[in-house]
Amino acid sequence: MSAGCDGVSDRTETVLEQIKSAFAVGLPPIGHGLSIRECPSPVLTANPRRGGDLRFSVPMGGWRLGEICHNLGISVGGISTEEIKAMLKLFYAPNTCSLASHIALEEAGAAYATVRVDFSRSEQRQPEYLAINPKGRVPALVTDRGILTETPAILVFIAQSYPEAALVPLHDPFAFAQAQAFNSYLCSTVHVAHAHRMRGERWADDPAAIAEMKRKVPQSVGAAYDLIERDMLKGPWVMGDVYTICNPYLFTMSEWLEGDGVDLSRLPKVIDHRNRMSERPAVRKAIAEERG
Repeated sequence: MSAGCDGVSDRTETVLEQIKSAFAVGLPPIGHGLSIRECPSPVLTANPRRGGDLRFSVPMGGWRLGEICHNLGISVGGISTEEIKAMLKLFYAPNTCSLASHIALEEAGAAYATVRVDFSRSEQRQPEYLAINPKGRVPALVTDRGILTETPAILVFIAQSYPEAALVPLHDPFAFAQAQAFNSYLCSTVHVAHAHRMRGERWADDPAAIAEMKRKVPQSVGAAYDLIERDMLKGPWVMGDVYTICNPYLFTMSEWLEGDGVDLSRLPKVIDHRNRMSERPAVRKAIAEERG
């Protein structure tokens, strides 16, 4: 197990050693359908955030941090044991739509843990993960009330759970509905068109039909972004001057444009949005963790 990074305090190192010992001893599984699997070298990383608060990453299907800290009776980096027990847990995979939820959690200043689901090892199809999300996809967000799936739902949950972050116009029903309409379009139209490039077997068995779906992706995805460019992206952010949960979702989707074969020269507003998003600290943190 590895832990720590530049600037980690002596107190943090002590806490991590305590947690390391807890891993060695072993603890019982706890709730949310999470199961324990043998993990000879579990990885626990800690990243200092805002005054020494910590975010933890644990192995897929592995130990629940809150239970470890509760059993040890410790407080980590200014977050109390009770707060850690209530910490959100995001299951993600790199280069997927789960990045949007990851960014939103950072933007909201949420206390959360992340669990990487390794698609290259088909972990999303294993019983341990299917017990969390029977759909076998990411993201999945474990909360103290149960598990949420689907990016639009998770984004709204984050925004409503952290109203001080002002990630959605909660007190303006029409503007809130507009944000929902935009994210619904990304989920139901843009993402589906993109998925035809590598997931054609979801809709057809005939190799020729799958090949035709893949061939059409630059056109179908491009048409969806033409609409976003022309009518939906108000600028400088999706909803205009106010930054909302629509922005991490559009950023995540737009990162796939090159792979989808879309001509970027016809989407100057979308690309400008993507470039500005890439400079935000929350975006950089989420990407660094997922791809580092």
